[in-house]
Amino acid sequence: DPMFTVATSSIPERREGLLAAMQSVANQTYGPVPHLIRVEQPDQFGTQHVTRQRIALMGAVQTPWLAVLDDDDQFHPSYLERMAAAIDASPDAAVAYSYCYGHEHAEGPFDGERLQRENYIDGEACINVGWLNLAGGYQLQEQGLVEDWDLWKRIHALGGQFVCVPERLRFHGRADRNITG
Repeated sequence: DPMFTVATSSIPERREGLLAAMQSVANQTYGPVPHLIRVEQPDQFGTQHVTRQRIALMGAVQTPWLAVLDDDDQFHPSYLERMAAAIDASPDAAVAYSYCYGHEHAEGPFDGERLQRENYIDGEACINVGWLNLAGGYQLQEQGLVEDWDLWKRIHALGGQFVCVPERLRFHGRADRNITG
């Protein structure tokens, strides 16, 4: 059985980016894995749209881990393999994350104090579904607040362990129209 389900939220005009994201999942050295995709025209752009899509996708996840992939980003071919190795080495992990080309500001080993000040862990991480549920899942936030940062802080407050793979294993796509704003 696969360890991961990849979940991708998208909007209709992001077809090319979505196809590239899908290809990056198909090219993984680990797998195959289920890839859930939700394409929906937003009533307004912002993190609430992404959060609603992620909440809708969660009901279909049947693996122990969720790997989030935005439609304007791509995984390095070894991403899931490296995440699986990190999780195997840290069986109590709640979240496993790596670095991302294009988001160099979001790098560093896990630091709970830093997490309270800034969202340095990108939203595209691997999340243990049990911990995700324990923390109450993705939750709609007031405009301007980031749903993944809120989730990271809730998981941390519950004692969840974060595992950092200090390698750039994802690519940020720099879309013309970012789904979050």
